[in-house]
Order: sequence, then C-alpha cells, then structure tokens
Amino acid sequence: MTRVSLSESSTIQPSQGDYLGTSSTAIPVFAVSEFDSLFLHVNECVELSDRNVILLNSWSDYQALKNRTENESSYTISKADKMRDECVRVYFENGGGRCYLIKLIHFEREVPFLRDATLLVQAGQPADLFQKVVVKLCTKQSSLFAICDGPCGSIDSDNSWKNDYCASTNTAIYYPWLKQKKGTDNFLIPPSAAIAGAYCLNDSTRGVWQGPTSLILRSGLVPACELSEDTLDDIVHGDLVMNTIREISNGSSVIWGAKTAGQANEPQWCDIATRRLFFCVKRAIKNLLSPFESAPHCAETLEKIYNTVSEYLKVLWQKGALYGAKQEEAFFVKVEKYNNPTRDKQHKLSGNQHLNIHIGMAVTAPDEFLSFDLTQSLI
Repeated sequence: MTRVSLSESSTIQPSQGDYLGTSSTAIPVFAVSEFDSLFLHVNECVELSDRNVILLNSWSDYQALKNRTENESSYTISKADKMRDECVRVYFENGGGRCYLIKLIHFEREVPFLRDATLLVQAGQPADLFQKVVVKLCTKQSSLFAICDGPCGSIDSDNSWKNDYCASTNTAIYYPWLKQKKGTDNFLIPPSAAIAGAYCLNDSTRGVWQGPTSLILRSGLVPACELSEDTLDDIVHGDLVMNTIREISNGSSVIWGAKTAGQANEPQWCDIATRRLFFCVKRAIKNLLSPFESAPHCAETLEKIYNTVSEYLKVLWQKGALYGAKQEEAFFVKVEKYNNPTRDKQHKLSGNQHLNIHIGMAVTAPDEFLSFDLTQSLI
C-alpha cells in the first residue's frame, strides 16, 4: 500500500507503460458507497488534500488493507463493505491490475486529479447517481470511458430502466448482474466489476483495439437471471444498447457484445474498441508531446512533432491496431499553425504559439479514416 501526501494542485502521476495497448490503457476507478468503512478505519491511503483516494496495485494490496480494517475492534461488515469486497475480488480474479477506489459522492472532484485513470466503474452504485457523474466526467476532452451495470433483476416490459441511463458513446452497459455458481451466498455481484478486469486482461493480451467480447469470465460467475429472446432483441438492438453476459453449454459465462451505449447517436463510435483506442491514442500522444511545450516555434520543432506522432502510429499499425497494407492507408498526420483568430490574438499577447495536429486512423478499413485534432503549445 502506498501513502502519498499531495497538495491541492498536485496530481497523481501515471504509472509506467508503453501506451500501446498494455496495462496503461485500462486503469479503472471504482465507485464505492459513502458508507464504506474502508475509508473510516484505514489511513494507509493516497491522501489528496482533505479527500481520500485508495490506490491498489494488486490483490495482496487489498488483502493487507482489508485485514487491517477488520482487525479494528469496532469493525462490523455492512452491505456497502460486502459490495466493495466482491467487486474488488472479481476484478482482480478476472485479470485486473492497478486501480483506484473513490466514494461516488467524491468522483467529480477526485477523478480529474488521477492522470492515469482511464475507466470509471459503477461497481453496484445507484445507476442514476453514477450516470450524472458520467455525463460530467466522460467527455471527449477527458478521454474517460465508463463501464456501467445494467438493471439489477429482470427487465420490465415498459423499459423504464432506460430512464436511469444516458445514451453515450463514452459508456458501455452490461447485463445481467452475476452470482456465484457454487455456494450458498446469493449476494448479487454487479457485472461492471468483472468486466473491468476483463478489459485489463484484453488490453494486456490482445490490445485495446480488440473488442472485449467473447471473453470467458473467471471466478465461477454466472448470470443471476435468464435472458429471453424478446429481452435480448430489445437491449441489443434498441436505442439504448446493453452488452450481455451469457452462460454457455459448458457452464462458463461469456461476455457477449462490445457496443457503446449510444451508438444510435454516433454510429462511428458504436464499437467499444474504436472509442477506447482513440481515447488511449489521444492520451498517449499528449504524453509524448509534453516535452515540446518548452520548444521554440520553428520548422525543426514541427518536423520533430510530426515524426514523433507518426512513429507512434506506425508502431500501432505494425501491431495490428490499424488497417492498411501500406502506412499511408493506415493513418495520416498533419501539423499546422492553429487557425483561430481570437485565440491567435490571445497567444500573441501571452507570447505563446499553438499548433494544430490533425490525426486520422483507419480502424475499420484501409483509407476509411476517423480523425481528431490536438493542439500543442510552444514558446
């Protein structure tokens, strides 16, 4: 367990990674209840001003932290503690790594300080409250992606469950909730926790550009309720899409589907892999270009920026993340002066220069580019 004191303006630094689709692309923040006793009994956590964020690097980290908590004479397990305990367990058992725990009520002020966090995980917290946080935090600018729990229990025919969710391409919803196949404990486990672990395993073994589907869940988990054909048709093809977890003939549970929740609104971002790949690439390129913030605005700097971005995308292409038999079919990079009269005037006054970096990547077919822009500050 790591203890770090940070000032109000500090940020937790990102963990080491090559930013090419390994563990650095899947670092989740788990939502926990405001009544969670882990924050009340233990002070070996990452302190951020007057707020608490618990950092876990491994299952052994969590066990040590939990053991210290349970040794407190006043400790009694609550439903909130049980929910967090089960979520963390199935997360690590399904391939999870470094992660954070934060009370949901503190998400909005805490998460922006976590520079390496990439995923927000509902982990059984109320859907309506979690969605409010998701709308504010999971934006194209933040590059955060949310894993949401579907309704707990069977779905009503009136589809009233949809009122608690937003149709966003920055989120994915999973249904149904889970339970242990063996044993007498009937406690229902939110799917987002196990799915977050599967995301980590998928990224480290296959790459973030591969959809996290057809993966077998570990931990002896099975769906807590059966899915009828009518239910499947509505949640897979409706205006608000949920991915499902199904039990197959050998008794294993498999993730079925890899679609974002709001694909009807933005069909180009219908695939989880596409959305997350672009988010991860944007974060990686920003990290790679950070040394250029103190570079002079000249032709040499522009060429270095172009080469840095191109080399990074070339490696992605060589790893199979992008389509195309030739490099020019797989991606393009354009570096040019930022074209905004209002901001240009402000930059002249401040003495700063800005570049616009236009990037396109072929993620579905050669020469069919999805693109995005980044701005880079120079002196």
